[in-house]
Amino acid sequence: AINVAKAAVGAAILVYLINFAGASKLYDTLIGMKLAYLPLIIAVLLLSIAIRALNFKVLLLPHENKERIFKLKSLVRISFISWAAGIFTPGKLGEFSSIYMLKKEGVNTSTSAAVSMLNKVLSTMALFPFAIVGLVKFFGITELVHRLQIAAAIVALTLVPYFMLTSARSRELMKKVFAKLIKRYERQFAGFVDELDNYLSRRRKLLLYSLALNFLWIAISSWLVILAFAAFGQRVGFVNTALINSIGTVTSLIPVTIGGTGVREASAIVFFGKVGLSSAVVLSSHIIMAALSFAFAGLIVITLLLRKNR
Repeated sequence: AINVAKAAVGAAILVYLINFAGASKLYDTLIGMKLAYLPLIIAVLLLSIAIRALNFKVLLLPHENKERIFKLKSLVRISFISWAAGIFTPGKLGEFSSIYMLKKEGVNTSTSAAVSMLNKVLSTMALFPFAIVGLVKFFGITELVHRLQIAAAIVALTLVPYFMLTSARSRELMKKVFAKLIKRYERQFAGFVDELDNYLSRRRKLLLYSLALNFLWIAISSWLVILAFAAFGQRVGFVNTALINSIGTVTSLIPVTIGGTGVREASAIVFFGKVGLSSAVVLSSHIIMAALSFAFAGLIVITLLLRKNR
């Protein structure tokens, strides 16, 4: 019932946005799409999903040995399936299905939970500096204050991850928080907190490598948006796209709709409007990306169901 309500909220937001942009303008914009860009958009979309497998690979390196090596092919499959699950769940919580799939690859519950949690946290952590800088840039009062706020945001958000990774006090606090969260499932997640602490205290380089990969993922995702706009004859700078796309991705994590549907599009219309793009073009490009995402996610789910029923 809750998911039905959230789907309804997402649909209501989209209906409002279509009326806001103008249904006739939206239709004219969509039929004017340059289809030659479609293969490129699909390729970059798939790449943005597949690259997440590298995060799993990096974080699982301490658990590899001569007898057990996690194949990238298997991790790519996990990335696609967990991504698909996230598409159909509020706040993209379905991405934590990677815990179950990593267990099937021979990873124990505590490690798979820690790796999946860190993967999600690090991707969000990578987005926040861009999102906050974007908010400051587009809502700055004066140029001087604007620049000072950007500098302060960058410095602060660069230091926060460092202190989280190096401070014994912050690690201890995180251990207590996670211990309370999983107390109900203590047997299933035995050792989760200790495994998490191992990454935060002894495997910091791996966390930094994973963070760097997430920055690469942000860049690829931004190029996806740029290609979508190019398909409608619009050019947008990479920096503005990266900032606005990060704002949209963060807002889509708010679990008020399924997979952030409607919330991301509303955010895009507001902020891309500030760089001169019409609501019809912004909504059209995001409808194409959303349609492709739901189509691929649906195909993955159907394929899994067919295999299960064999």
